[in-house]
Amino acid sequence: MLDDTYERLLQEIKEANWKFVHCLFQCVAVAFCLLCVEELVEFLAFDFKAGPIPKFHEDWRLKDPANEVLSTCSSLLSIVNMEGSSVIQFSHVSVKEFLTSTRLAETSDIITRRFHISLTSAHTLAAQACLGILLHLDKNITRNGLQKFPLAKYASRYLVGHARFENVLPNLEHGMKHLFDRTNHILQSGSGYRILRTLGTQLNTAKHHHIRVDLPCIMPHTVAYTAW
Repeated sequence: MLDDTYERLLQEIKEANWKFVHCLFQCVAVAFCLLCVEELVEFLAFDFKAGPIPKFHEDWRLKDPANEVLSTCSSLLSIVNMEGSSVIQFSHVSVKEFLTSTRLAETSDIITRRFHISLTSAHTLAAQACLGILLHLDKNITRNGLQKFPLAKYASRYLVGHARFENVLPNLEHGMKHLFDRTNHILQSGSGYRILRTLGTQLNTAKHHHIRVDLPCIMPHTVAYTAW
């Protein structure tokens, strides 16, 4: 039975690595597209205990991400080449089904149960990371500079999607207000302003009646976030 196999594989993950692996599982489970290795490991460079907006530490990036990921859980995650990029996915569709199942959530084995994925919690983690990477960018960021932050492109496209999932948005209010604040230094960058315009448009067109981002066409620094 697959459940027995997956439980055994989870039990074999070293105690020191379980939080690292669980974070990987959550990100892969809720990503809106296949994440390349460089994007996925950016999630592991955040301090999620720093507050409602996680702190990104560039020096926390893995030195050899592909090997380090596979060395911890190669039986449940796999790296495949797709259009010239190395992307990470579950080794089989049934892995995600098992990790998000009530069967795992309710198992009596504590070691395996802690790997259960709550979709709301996973989307919250992903959204917080997206906010964190965008707020990490400075006023001098350029199009070329953005390439140094692989997660930024994903964040600009999918932050709103993660925020719209069930009850995720209330956990993001502080970060959203900070991101769209008129004094946010990212607005002094053309690339940064374009990112916020894209996000603001997505928010304004989404079915969220309590959110509106004012994005005047003339003065970039007048961007504002309001919630009611």
